[in-house]
Amino acid sequence: MKKNPIAILAAVSFGMIGLAAEASDLQRIQQLVSRPDTICGSFTQQKRLSGVSRPITSSGRFCVNQHKGILWRNIKPFASSMRLTRNEIVQYRNGAVSSRMSASREPMVKVINGLMFSLVAGDFSKLQQHFHIGTHMTGNKWNASLTSRTPSISKVIKRINLNGDSYIRHVTLHEQSGDMTSITFSGMQTGRSAIRPEEARIF
Repeated sequence: MKKNPIAILAAVSFGMIGLAAEASDLQRIQQLVSRPDTICGSFTQQKRLSGVSRPITSSGRFCVNQHKGILWRNIKPFASSMRLTRNEIVQYRNGAVSSRMSASREPMVKVINGLMFSLVAGDFSKLQQHFHIGTHMTGNKWNASLTSRTPSISKVIKRINLNGDSYIRHVTLHEQSGDMTSITFSGMQTGRSAIRPEEARIF
């Protein structure tokens, strides 16, 4: 079965929406959010399926390297990994490649991976190219609500909610199907030493 790269974004994972946020709000958030060359940490993800009362919970680690890509390692309840670069999505199971999607064959891969980089890095200047953004700030805490400008993404994603401080702390992705994915990030570390040996081998 052919995989939809937008659905992969929804799986990875992250009220009333106003007009696009004022430029000054976006600038304040952009200045606040740290964007190191390398950042790793832990995540807990809950997937709520429409019509199912009990959420599906998973947890693991993630690493982002601005030059090499994003590594998403699911540890519980089962082990699997996914690496995103600017041009492909590679999934691993038991240390071997289980699937590979290339931008040369799936043009949306490049778009979705670019959005993932922007979401994890809190790069609102790039996100604004694809989303209407509403923001709210209290001190150094902020919330952002994103609705898509792109019809192909709008078919799958209803909205994305982000909140954080100097890092993205929480992502909630609402799908048009009614499914919802909520991801909480913690234990952030930066620099090359943040990457574990087994993660460096995949990178």
